Order: sequence, then structure tokens, then C-alpha cells
Amino acid sequence: MEPSEEQEKANLVGEPFPTTHSTLNEPAERASLDDRRLADRQMGSTLSDQEIAGRAIFALAEDGRLNLGDGLQARISIKSEGHIVTLTGVVDCAGERMLAEELVEAIPGVELVQNAITVSVDRYLDDEDLQRQIRNALDSSGLSWVGVKVSHGVARLMGTTEKLADGERAIRVAAGVKGVRDVISGIKVRMPEYADDIDLLSLATQALSLNDLVIIDRQVQVKDGIVHISGKVQSLRDLRRVRSILREIAGIREIKDNLQIDHGLFRDWQARTQLSTGR
Repeated sequence: MEPSEEQEKANLVGEPFPTTHSTLNEPAERASLDDRRLADRQMGSTLSDQEIAGRAIFALAEDGRLNLGDGLQARISIKSEGHIVTLTGVVDCAGERMLAEELVEAIPGVELVQNAITVSVDRYLDDEDLQRQIRNALDSSGLSWVGVKVSHGVARLMGTTEKLADGERAIRVAAGVKGVRDVISGIKVRMPEYADDIDLLSLATQALSLNDLVIIDRQVQVKDGIVHISGKVQSLRDLRRVRSILREIAGIREIKDNLQIDHGLFRDWQARTQLSTGR
């Protein structure tokens, strides 16, 4: 007997999760992806909402990591208005929900992603089953130091590490388990004995300078292991890269950014650079 509409609805999470800033790709992979799409940056601000929606559909279908079942349109709906993209639909785990958001954020011209995708709930998996599966996934990923507790399909992670990136990796692993509705991280970052705020400031400044990121009017401060950064970047993709780079620095406990997105930044910066070098 086919399940009724009411039964189908009961199998879905009713409320959308809050927007997440977790990074599913490794920094090197994201940097490589950014380099391949560098030519798209100048046209980002000229794309229409229809073109952005079309690119979003293509990006989700092409990636291959989403379980689209009967097809993309049967699982995820995409709407773009004023360069703000809204995602709705149903996926199998929180990791797929996070991945969909990141893929769309990487599209030139997207200014904001409103993620209202929900996660289907497997009626045969209880919290103990999910917790066991997450535990196995963490252990096999070299994250045995991470503790996990599952309640109502929501995984809460615990532990201590020296890098924010380690906590992000644990989130990705836990979120990738089918049936996990959301992941809440209680993982704390400790500052290495050899480092202080001055050291972290130097490392952060150097790490940002060694990448191809353009951050105009950049200001970086570090207090009690918390990085405060402001300035202007060209896209959401660049903003994510800033966070990803800083997360790899041991001892940085938190990142508070006041970065503004300016889609014309790359073009203007390039023109000024060519003028100053006489090219």
C-alpha cells in the first residue's frame, strides 16, 4: 500500500535548519575549484536570476555527490530573485543539505543562499542506531577523539582540538550519515603552548597573503585566540575561502568577520593593478 500524503509528511523534518557555514571541501580542493572558475568572476554581477537558477541546477546535477533519486527537480527546487537563491526540497542527510548550499554559493553573482531544504527521516533508525553509525564514521576517519550524542536525530559533537578545521571535518563526517537531521558542534579549540595572539596574527596575515584572494581594506586583529577580520571581497566563494584558510591555523578559536561582498571588486582591482604596473 502506498503511503498517504500525511504519512509522507510525517517522515520529513518540519522546520528548515539554520544556515550553516560548514565547509565540505578540503581547502586545497576549494582553491583549485576557485582557480578554474576565476574567469567567471567578472560576469557574475551581470547574470540574470534565470541564468543563476540555471547554473545552480547544473551545479547540483553535475556534482554527483547528491542522491537525487528520481531526478533533481523531484528532490530540490531552486528559485532566484535579486541574486538571492532559495533552496527547498528533501535530501537524505544534513551533509547533502550543506553541500547543496555550498555548490550554489560558489556560483558567480549569488549574493545569498536561503537554505530551506529538509532532511528525510528514516523511520527504522533510532537515536542509538544513528549514534553508532556516526561513531563508526568518526573512528574510521581518524576522529576517535570526537565524542557524539544523538537526540531526536540531531548529533551533538564534543571534544578539544587545536584547529577549527578539525571540528569542521568532524561536522562533515557526522552530517554525512543518512538520517542525521542536523549537527551541533561543541568542539572547543585550545591554543598551543607555543602560540599567543601576536603569533596568530602573524600566521593569519601570512596565510591570507599567500593565497590569490583579493581583500581590499583588509584589517585583521586577534584577541584571546579570536580573529576579527574586515574588508571587501569579490564573492561569497572568496568569503568562504577566507574562513577556510583561517580555520587551518592552529590556535584560532573563533572567526568573527565583517567582510563585505563587492561583485565589481576583482574588475576594479585588476584595472588599478594594471595601471600601477604600466601593463
